[in-house]
Amino acid sequence: MVSVTITEIEVMTNGVENTSKRKRVCVVHTGAEEVFTYRRLVGYGKMDECRYAFSEILDSRLSVQGSDLEEQRARLAERIAHEEYVLLLAGENTARLSGLGRQALLLALYMKRPIIVVNLDGCRHCDPSRLPSELDDRLILCISSELPVLEFALDSWRDESFRLLSMGQSHAAVYPSNLYETLLQVSASSGDDPQANRIAL
Repeated sequence: MVSVTITEIEVMTNGVENTSKRKRVCVVHTGAEEVFTYRRLVGYGKMDECRYAFSEILDSRLSVQGSDLEEQRARLAERIAHEEYVLLLAGENTARLSGLGRQALLLALYMKRPIIVVNLDGCRHCDPSRLPSELDDRLILCISSELPVLEFALDSWRDESFRLLSMGQSHAAVYPSNLYETLLQVSASSGDDPQANRIAL
């Protein structure tokens, strides 16, 4: 998997949409180690200043007793179509993602929905060994698990991903180190606890 670095200028020029309506983010994970991180995201999403609402793909509303696979796929496709992002929590078992989670990724790729991969080990780059093979040579954004970085990605990656797709980009994208440092310095200067700012501990 080849990664390209998005420069700070490219990202900053997209701007941030000012809206009071919370945008929906579909969270995909394998369970186990990722559950704690997902719960932290849900807690963050309930804060007044948060512009996003997080919900996991393992939603009981998608699994109707007695429904066939095609019906579940149709329900999943309808949900993905209304999501602002698909957020993949990448842990040790994510490469073996299956079931609704894997179907969600496939649908997001087919429907060209923006995908953000959050590396729970804190890595700022893409590690193909920790991701499903369907994401090889696909436009995704890989970030670390610091909350200021996730906030920035949620505010800017949608427009940036559409721009890159229109240019034929088909590789994973990462943020440059100086952008990470800027985001974390701004967060620290506002008095935020660096440890509390990690969504994966």
